[in-house]
Amino acid sequence: MTGTRLPTWKERENNKRRERRRRAIAAKIFAGLRMYGNYKLPKHCDNNEVLKALCNEAGWTVEPDGTTYRKVMIFIELDSCALRFFSFAIVL
Repeated sequence: MTGTRLPTWKERENNKRRERRRRAIAAKIFAGLRMYGNYKLPKHCDNNEVLKALCNEAGWTVEPDGTTYRKVMIFIELDSCALRFFSFAIVL
């Protein structure tokens, strides 16, 4: 059974201040991505949506269940004038 300790007034104030600062930093990051990164982010965006957009830009695929993998291209020379490539996924 966990304890039922309540945080003190000072701890609550520190937590509020820390959370307010975290939100302000996140808002600045999102504003910069909107302005300089050409991301179409909603006004109140979720951190997970931002991470998905950044992963997609970097060449990674993020499934709805959170599975993340990178597409890999392999080039195989079939004859002297033709190149074929195959794509497969590496799941992490």
